[in-house]
Amino acid sequence: MKIGFTGDIAFSEYTKDVYKQPKSLDKKIYSFLNENDYNILNFESPITESNLTKKAALTHKSSSETLDYVKKNINNPILSLANNHMMDFGQRGLLDTLKAVKKEKLPFLGAGKNEEEATKYLILGKDIKVGVVAVQYKDYMIATKDEPGTAHHKHFKIIQNRIKELKEKADWVVMVYHGGEEFINTPLPYTRKLYKKFLKWGVDIVVAHHPHTVQGYEKVGKKMIFYSLGNFIFDTDFQRAQYGTDEGVLISLEFTKDSYSFEPLLLKRDRDENKLNVIERNIHFKDIAKKYRKDWKKEARRLKNITEKKKELKKYRNQFLINNLYIEKAQINNMCSFDELVEKYYGKDLDEKPEFKHTNKIIRKFRRLKNANYKKFICMKFASIFR
Repeated sequence: MKIGFTGDIAFSEYTKDVYKQPKSLDKKIYSFLNENDYNILNFESPITESNLTKKAALTHKSSSETLDYVKKNINNPILSLANNHMMDFGQRGLLDTLKAVKKEKLPFLGAGKNEEEATKYLILGKDIKVGVVAVQYKDYMIATKDEPGTAHHKHFKIIQNRIKELKEKADWVVMVYHGGEEFINTPLPYTRKLYKKFLKWGVDIVVAHHPHTVQGYEKVGKKMIFYSLGNFIFDTDFQRAQYGTDEGVLISLEFTKDSYSFEPLLLKRDRDENKLNVIERNIHFKDIAKKYRKDWKKEARRLKNITEKKKELKKYRNQFLINNLYIEKAQINNMCSFDELVEKYYGKDLDEKPEFKHTNKIIRKFRRLKNANYKKFICMKFASIFR
């Protein structure tokens, strides 16, 4: 039995229209994915019409039409929702996503209405059974007993129990993990240590993403770790400032009862043409154990440059902070700058007392609010009150 795995997917910013242009992906990519019995996609943006977010920048969401594209072009897709962008529009965004995914009858992992649903596993196959669980690293609105959210490795007791159950029911256990340091090509020592901990819990293979760059793989006894598959359908200005973010890899894992093997498909995005092509070689997709110390020293020197670029981007992102009511290139409607808001709704009558039944109540609530994001949202929604 064969299962495919992709890197990061978000139909926003430079890749927002890929679902309308299937030919922007090399046909070899579709052939590779459709030879698998199942394909697990890291779907990294909520599907929602909500415009309310606590994030000032780097916010993503996708159209519900993207699910139709996925179903038509990829064999037996399964969405992994355990990632750091799934909660970009809070619980509302996640619940909208779950509703859309369930409506399309697409299997999913890694998020849910509560921690029970978020940490659920899937068992794929009949004669050969592979159990899959999905987890992410970001400590942001993770699922609880009563609240929706994503699966996090802080659910370690639940995750351990899930793995224990899978060991009894399945021939193999795979963890899809979203984490690791961004923009480097060799995993940090703490990342290696964490993933090897998952192997000790009973996981046979860890397949990871999030760095937006391709990293290598490592065999640990009879088990295996793929440290980062890089980007699949994902491209932003934030990423373009860093080396290697135009690269990715698809993995096909083939299982028998007592062994497994893998086949990679290496990818590179042509940003001028906005196309995703297949390439022959990627120097970073290799067995990292052979030269880890040497490669890590080289990457450690790059970290300073990566950090400096992040600082530059912070200055750039300041243009899009919530005080200006902008969200960086996200598909958000009805957003405008605060000055534009004043000009449009307030005019010159700021001192006039508005005639509105609940004016005083809303203004009192407005003054008590500490969340600047929500404050501006209230200001826009009830603009007539403040005229």
